[in-house]
Amino acid sequence: METVDIAQKLYKDGKFEEVLKTISAEYKSFEEMPTEILEMEALSLFRFAQYKKATEAALILAERENLKGLELLAQVTAYVSKDDMLLSNIQKQLPGNLSVCNAYSIRARDADSNISVEKVVIVAIRNITSDEIASVHLLNNTARLLLAKGSKEEDVIMAIGFWQIALMKYGDANYHHRAAVHFWLSKAYERIGQKPLALKSAKKSLALWVKQISLDPNNPNFNKSLIGAEDRIKELS
Repeated sequence: METVDIAQKLYKDGKFEEVLKTISAEYKSFEEMPTEILEMEALSLFRFAQYKKATEAALILAERENLKGLELLAQVTAYVSKDDMLLSNIQKQLPGNLSVCNAYSIRARDADSNISVEKVVIVAIRNITSDEIASVHLLNNTARLLLAKGSKEEDVIMAIGFWQIALMKYGDANYHHRAAVHFWLSKAYERIGQKPLALKSAKKSLALWVKQISLDPNNPNFNKSLIGAEDRIKELS
């Protein structure tokens, strides 16, 4: 099996540190990596919270006119650097791209962001029937946005609906995404006074984080989230 096939399988299984080890055993620098390999490297660095290196890899991909490079650069920008001008420039290059829409939905959660919540919700609804993974992430991130900035109970209920659809579409894998969804569902259920459902979701979140960490034990973000899931159950118990 070729390195790219091994890396793709490991990535799909959520073994991001193993992806990085597999690639580094064969390639010593980003520049010498074929584009498919560099894609896996960049995505795994992002999932492993090595954002500076992920940005460097994404920039090289973008120089190669690679779509994944620009999409990842948008994600890192939304999560880390909060550079709205860069995010806007990427959006102009990739109008309508769902990964960039995801980045906007993430950035919109920040208190200092003026991105329209309504516009993000409209895009999510337009793509609600799609099984494309970027569409599923958009439902998840839009729900996070509604919970963060929604002013009415109806906003929270809509967020819960988006999350329930996302969970169905994530399927049996995607442990880290599903774990995060259940964590935030626990917050949403508590917000509307459904504490038993909130505790049930928190316990599901913890179980999924345990499963994810068994696959990627040294991931700093995942271990932090595991602690958060444990604390969430204590809050609700």
